[in-house]
This record gives sequence, structure tokens and C-alpha cells, in this order.
Amino acid sequence: MLANDNQLAKYSLDEIIKLFIEKSQEAKKQLGTFNIIIIGRAGVGKSTLVNQIFQLDLAKEGVGQSVTKQLKQYNLEDCPITIYDTPGLELDEQQAKQVKNDVAELIKNLKDQSLDKHIHIVWYCVSDLGKRFEASEEDWIRTMSNEEEISVIMVLTQTYEPQQSEMLPYLQGLKLPVNVIVPILAKECKITRDYTIQAYGLNNLVEQTATLIPEQAERAFIHQQVASINLQAIQSDKYLIGYVAGSAIIGATEAALANIGALLGLQLTMLAQITVIFGIDFDKEFYTILITSIAGSKATEEIGKIFIQELLKWMGVSAIAAPITATIAATMTLSLGRAYIEGIKWYKLALAKEENVSPEQLATKVKEIYKNLTSRSKDNN
Repeated sequence: MLANDNQLAKYSLDEIIKLFIEKSQEAKKQLGTFNIIIIGRAGVGKSTLVNQIFQLDLAKEGVGQSVTKQLKQYNLEDCPITIYDTPGLELDEQQAKQVKNDVAELIKNLKDQSLDKHIHIVWYCVSDLGKRFEASEEDWIRTMSNEEEISVIMVLTQTYEPQQSEMLPYLQGLKLPVNVIVPILAKECKITRDYTIQAYGLNNLVEQTATLIPEQAERAFIHQQVASINLQAIQSDKYLIGYVAGSAIIGATEAALANIGALLGLQLTMLAQITVIFGIDFDKEFYTILITSIAGSKATEEIGKIFIQELLKWMGVSAIAAPITATIAATMTLSLGRAYIEGIKWYKLALAKEENVSPEQLATKVKEIYKNLTSRSKDNN
């Protein structure tokens, strides 16, 4: 790490990429943890649900660690979430009772530990196709919500058409103490050769979940889930506000070169944070392409200063002819952050459609959006 902001402004390309990667690693460490219990009968689609929302195939990852005879815990490498899974509930009466006791004991024991160990939410899964919900399940849900004081979302899985569901109005009529009932179809279902019901509802489930969990768990959850790009964009916008304020403070200082160095460090941290929120692991090649695309140069020396000067130039500002004011610094950071967020959204949507997007295309997209945003900003002034 270089000693001061003047040196930071003169960072070589290799040093900037190294800093970018370091900031990404720091952001990952600050994600926190998210812990969830998933309950439901065999065949309700718990594994499919986990796979589609978190892109984790528990069947391929292994059998999980046994917490009790009836509960399994999945902790995956480089993944900030822990999933506790229960066996199917069509066990004999004694085994079913043991499952309920184990869940209650787990929730209670973890609640005595630090917040990152708590169970943050329960997804209780019921199949719309199965049309089966027994009095014992109703009693269990009421006990969990009331005695364990934990948020419960009832997930109505395998729901082809909510408007025609018999289970949805039935469950709603029970007035269960759950936070919300969310009908979903986790994976598209081919009915005939020419007719397929598309998956739906996963984005609603994750957005509802995010409102019910602590902020510390929310960061980890939003990072890992893949069902709602919009949720990741909203989280990124929250962080962006802080970086914009920090830029304004930097712009209020007098030393021009120090401004450039400090802004570079702040903006690299911002871009790394946004990347992590979106759950993307870009490699050294992408960061190199992004920096050189914006800087318009592949020179290895002082590319940090060139990077900031190019951003300013597209705003119609010369870092040499005029000082970087608080307003200019804040506008530049805001535009860069929003351009990057929109670029990543575009990138992830393309990947979801199984389209190939090169790092060069993404870098070009970010640059185009930035130019459009700063152009509109100039027109409004």
C-alpha cells in the first residue's frame, strides 16, 4: 500500500488491480452471515428451492453435517450462508416430534450466541400440488412463531397458478402467525411439448425475506441469492450514498493531486463493494479491462491519475485547469457508481438469458452509461 494520496494518484496498473482485489476481499469479509431453517414434507421441492435461489446444489455438495439425528447443517466454502434442513415430515409420530424438538432447541441455543449465529428466518414449505396441510403442522407453526419468536415465511411451492390454487386461500383463512405466504414455482415446468409454465415468485420470496432479517444477515443474503437483481441494485444504491458523501468531503480539500489520489481510492473501494453485493467474482482480467477502458490507456505508470482525469473530462471538467470541488467530486462518484450498478444489472440479465457477454462489452457499457449520466447532469446545470 502506498503511503499517501499523492502516491495513490500515480498508481501503476498492477498496483490498482492489486488494490481492487484487496478491497473486494475486504468487502467479502464484511458480508456477515445468514442462517435459515427450511422445513417441509418430502417432495415439496426444498432442494429445488435452495438450488434456484442460491445456486447451491446440496445433493452435489454432500450430505451436510448432522447437527442432531434429525437436522443437517450445510456450510459451504466461500459462502456466507448456513442452511439447516429437516427431513421430510412423513415420519412416524415419535420421529416427527423429535424433529420439532430439535428445531426448537436449535433456535433457542443459537439465540444465546452472537447475532451472526442466530437463526434469522424459517421457510416452511407446503406443496400446492400435494394439497396437504395437517393440524400438527399448524400447531408447530404457531409454536415456532409464538414461543421461539422467530420470523416464518410460508412458501407455497409447486403453485402453477395462484389464482386457481385451492391451498392458498385455505392457508390464508387459517390466519397462521406467519409473516407472509408466498406462492412460487421454483423451476419452469413442461406440461406438454408446446406448453411450459415459467418459474415465478422467487424474487418476491427473497425480497420479503430481506425485509424480515437483521441488517447483518441481509448483506450476506442479498449477496448470495440470485433471484432478485433488483434487490442487489437497491442494496448497492444504499452504499453509493455513503461514497458520494465521502467524495464531497475529499473535493472540499485544497490539494488537487491529493484529491485525485483520495478519489481514486474511494472509487475503487466503491466498485469493489458493488461487485461483491451483486455476488460476482470478477478476475484480474476484468478489472484490468475496466480500468484501461475508462482511462483510455494501457500505460502502466500513473494510470490512476489518468483514470480520474478521464472521468472528469467526460463531465467537461479539466483537473489541471480547475480544482475538483465538492460538487464535482460527488457528481463524478455518483455517476460512476450508478453506471457500474446499471452495467452489472445489464450483465447479469444477459447471463440469465444465457447470452455471452465479454468483459470488454461490460466495460464499454459502463463507460457509455457514465457518459450519458454526466451529459444529462451538464444539461441540467
